[in-house]
Amino acid sequence: MIRKKQKKPRYKDMDPAAKKFLTNYGKRIRQKRKKCKKTITEMATAINSDISRLSRIENGKINLTINDIYLLDKQMDECLQKNI
Repeated sequence: MIRKKQKKPRYKDMDPAAKKFLTNYGKRIRQKRKKCKKTITEMATAINSDISRLSRIENGKINLTINDIYLLDKQMDECLQKNI
């Protein structure tokens, strides 16, 4: 029996509420990054990601993993605590 390959969920097929969440989350990440006075390159390096991936996260164009959320939030918390 040959199994069909399952298609990966695509951004355009995503639930509208999920798209809205990703867009809002990305905006908050960008605001926090700018408040910390970090460039997108510095932040991408800090979370072991590439610039284009972080850009897509900030623009709400990519589905996030739990690990992505954890690393971003951890980095933002550390940065914001230093600036207090």
